[in-house]
Amino acid sequence: MIWIFLNISIICLKNIILKEADIIRKSGLERTYAYKIIRGEKGKNAKDKIYRLALAMNLTQKETNHLLSLNNAGDLYPHNARDLILLNGLLKKQTVEEVNIELYNHDLEPLKD
Repeated sequence: MIWIFLNISIICLKNIILKEADIIRKSGLERTYAYKIIRGEKGKNAKDKIYRLALAMNLTQKETNHLLSLNNAGDLYPHNARDLILLNGLLKKQTVEEVNIELYNHDLEPLKD
């Protein structure tokens, strides 16, 4: 079981064993920055980066929005075209690369590194 500490809050991921290093690798984030997010040192204005971590952890929409709100990064809204693609990526358990392809195909900004 993994416990991720973010802004003094704890998220338990459904008895799934995930290593931080694997999550960071799957997210495509720079290692040092990702660890700062995990430790709660970063997060504000980092919606795309937190979303990348959520994808890497296979979180649900509810879990992702909770993670975003813990870091004051705002929720994903289905009425926003870009957020709708991001939500779809969570539902389909897509990779960061697959989500970026979908964003590109809809002439939307890709996920920030």
